[in-house]
Amino acid sequence: YNYVNNIRRQTQKFIDEHNRFPASYHELVPKLRVGEFITMAPDDGQFIKIKGTSEFEEKLYLTGKIKVLTEESSVSPKSWKWEEFQISMPGFIADKQEKVKRPDIRINAEGQVIIDYKTEISNRKQENNNRIVSIDYGLRKLLTITCFEMTDDGLPVQLSRPFFIDINGVQNKIELIHQDIDRLKSKLSKTTDKKKIKILKREIKLRWKKLKKLSKELEHLASNIIIEIAKIHNCSTIVIEDLRGLNGKKFAGRLNRRIYRTIRAGIFEKLTYKADLIGKIVKTVFPAWTSQFCPKCGDRGNHRHYGEFTCSHCGYSGNRDYIATQNIARKFFQISLKSSTGFGYISKTASAAVTAGEFLSKIDGWLNGWKKCLNVAPFITKMKNWKAYSLII
Repeated sequence: YNYVNNIRRQTQKFIDEHNRFPASYHELVPKLRVGEFITMAPDDGQFIKIKGTSEFEEKLYLTGKIKVLTEESSVSPKSWKWEEFQISMPGFIADKQEKVKRPDIRINAEGQVIIDYKTEISNRKQENNNRIVSIDYGLRKLLTITCFEMTDDGLPVQLSRPFFIDINGVQNKIELIHQDIDRLKSKLSKTTDKKKIKILKREIKLRWKKLKKLSKELEHLASNIIIEIAKIHNCSTIVIEDLRGLNGKKFAGRLNRRIYRTIRAGIFEKLTYKADLIGKIVKTVFPAWTSQFCPKCGDRGNHRHYGEFTCSHCGYSGNRDYIATQNIARKFFQISLKSSTGFGYISKTASAAVTAGEFLSKIDGWLNGWKKCLNVAPFITKMKNWKAYSLII
């Protein structure tokens, strides 16, 4: 019934537009416009049938059949027929032919036919070397990243300077899009004009699409930076805050609630599968009180100025998010937040690490259009001034 009713609606629409009955069913089918994205999966066998691979003259070919529409002639109307094809497979695909899944065929914006090969990539073997990347979700900064290690002697040490990922520029851009959506929704609720309603819904949809694309790009960029830091400092584990502990922050402003929750979830999702591909492990730590206790003496500190931590007991002070990365690492290494066990620096390891300039040049190609709105900055303290710190446990 639904199939017949759909044809009836299509036919009525055609009659209203052309003032005549359609000559054939093909007139009801929308014609392909260049620029539309069409994927024809071969699984159901309706458009493509993949026979398999064949070797000819030391080259590997993908063979099969594809359904095409014949030209209309005076003898017979348009009809479909199967055409055989044989396509040479690239070398890097031929080497992995056992893990290649059925490809998809699509048409790009220039009208070219593209074949998408899908391959299975096995995850690398995971190894634990007691080196971790500790990540804190900030309120004003998106992420703070620091590397730590638990040595064979049982001493926790810091391997890298903290890195802050600040997104002030894109933050404002995302909020403007949110405000624009709210404004359009307000107009939508006040109008009864069907034409205006259609236009407003279309504009809202476009803005949500733009917002989703912007967030996705940011999530990929942030996760790539984390992965690169883990590779540079040879860290086997990435420790990040558990998202469940970040939902109920009463002091989080409207902007934080609207933007950061979805982006944080996206970063965690992309970070997890990217870490699996290179043999890294992602672990979560509940973030309660990680920015409240001093990582040197274990006493409760205070925040006289926003973003700055000060300990009234030992006088230690530092960036609040940086303090949180230390305490997240202490939690992971099963050190109590109230313990006086702090992190020291291994000067030899630190001097051998990649400098901030080399790191920033490494990710420079990723930033591209983000350079004016995203900043990846190292902590102000210079590495040459770091000194070894003796610990008493």
